[in-house]
Amino acid sequence: MSEVELSPTTAIQYSSLLSLYIMLFPLAVISLLFIAIPFIVTEKNARYILSGYNTMNEAERNAFDIKSYLPFFRKFYLFLGISLFLIGFALNYLISANAAITFLAIYPIVAHFYSLSKSASYYKGMKPKKYTLAYIVLGSALLLVVILMATGNLESELIFNSDKIEITGMYGEVLTRDEVKSFELVEDLPEIGIRTNGFSSGNVNKGYFDTKNKENVKLILNSDQRPVLLIITSSGKKIYYSASKKSNETIFKQLQNTFPSME
Repeated sequence: MSEVELSPTTAIQYSSLLSLYIMLFPLAVISLLFIAIPFIVTEKNARYILSGYNTMNEAERNAFDIKSYLPFFRKFYLFLGISLFLIGFALNYLISANAAITFLAIYPIVAHFYSLSKSASYYKGMKPKKYTLAYIVLGSALLLVVILMATGNLESELIFNSDKIEITGMYGEVLTRDEVKSFELVEDLPEIGIRTNGFSSGNVNKGYFDTKNKENVKLILNSDQRPVLLIITSSGKKIYYSASKKSNETIFKQLQNTFPSME
């Protein structure tokens, strides 16, 4: 039986649907976790499981109006869970999986800034120093996430001349002419098993990944564009590269012109 070949349009539609379903699972799980929190925390068990409140001493607990705070706490997490799913789904469907993942990483941190500032109003008297520490921790986490997402989603370009090939950006490297054994266009990536050291955001994947066949490969994928450029080094390392601003076929032809005896 002959294999059915997908048209470029059908392939793009299939890829978009696959990306949508893959993103829906973590989005739904995280949203449901936030929605479940209000039903778990009660006035009786708050001193044991409510973050922040469970580390207060007895005097601090007496100064905190937990009874009035819990209705706000429940509304906050219900709204957070529902809005996270709806906005994340819309971003993934209307824009891209990258936009949805960036939102998924940043939105809960920003929301918890609001929650922390509101919780302070339920404290009678001077707020404990741990509020300041909590702001510092949240701010640091937000800064790290923003830097990571911005750096990871930045286009990693392939720059080359007759002496070397350079991959810019996160997990980039420079290969001299002698370090490049060959390059070619391949229709598909190997079946990836697990990320061992890298960055993933939607169709952006950069770093080192193990295949299902236990082979460690390097991916520098700025998009899900196919075919993919495969560079094999003299040491046997395989680097799969895909651009988002240029056609991979165009880059391959430029490489052929630059290294006519290597492909």
